[in-house]
Amino acid sequence: MLNGGIPHANSDNIAALVRGEMLEYEPDVITVYAGYNDAVEVLDANSLQTVLRWLHGHAATYVALKSLISLAGGPEIYSRWAKYAVSTSGYVDRQIGLHVTRYEKNLRDMLSLASMRGASVILMRQAVKVDGPTAQGPRTYDEKIRALSKAMDAGRPLVADEIAFVIHAALMATLDKVAREHHVPVVDNIAIADAHPEYFASYVHLTEHGNEALAAALADAIAGLNPRSIPPPRERTSPGRDVRHGRRARLTPSHRHGSYTPRSGDDLVVVHLAAAGRIRPVLDPD
Repeated sequence: MLNGGIPHANSDNIAALVRGEMLEYEPDVITVYAGYNDAVEVLDANSLQTVLRWLHGHAATYVALKSLISLAGGPEIYSRWAKYAVSTSGYVDRQIGLHVTRYEKNLRDMLSLASMRGASVILMRQAVKVDGPTAQGPRTYDEKIRALSKAMDAGRPLVADEIAFVIHAALMATLDKVAREHHVPVVDNIAIADAHPEYFASYVHLTEHGNEALAAALADAIAGLNPRSIPPPRERTSPGRDVRHGRRARLTPSHRHGSYTPRSGDDLVVVHLAAAGRIRPVLDPD
């Protein structure tokens, strides 16, 4: 297994990683686990915000001005690190639309790239927790979303973490839609975490037991792929193969891309892409 989990990466970064690097390892299976890092990012709703974001990334004067105003207790100036303001449904709906458009495009791009290279894809519903007024109420993911929807309908503004959670739910619904349209298997880690809330080590990261449970579900999904959709072992020249024997190389779960040693064997080459660290262990290298 080749681990492409990168902290803080969003679907833009993951799609670029597939396009620019991961396909060179000629994977048989690509797994994708992402959504929250997309959801927490405020997307530009107009051209002025786009310009201000660019200035924050390219102009030291703008960065200094922003810092001075903040130190003086002034209003927060829009930047690349902007956070959601306490807002009602109109603002939230606008952000949902922007996020869904980006996330869906990236998922479809990854599926198209994988298909062109003969790789199967498994998508995963990412489990997250929400903070804010609803944190102590409903227990399951869907119950929390329903509670937040009722709050918005009643006119209660949502805080930043709640907005990110609502956007995340829209992204997971988009993932489900794309998976149905492309007949792609889905591993539901939201259901796993609903049944075992103790698997959360933080708002999105998992404990060792949580990682093991997700890994087992992912291994089952890989084992359940249609064998006809997976290419047979053949001699290739990519760094993820032992071409001396025309057999597949084994990658230990702890290895990240760019620093691993292929081992002879007959296992699949699986590329795991995530907006976080590793899922360990997904496949037993022995």
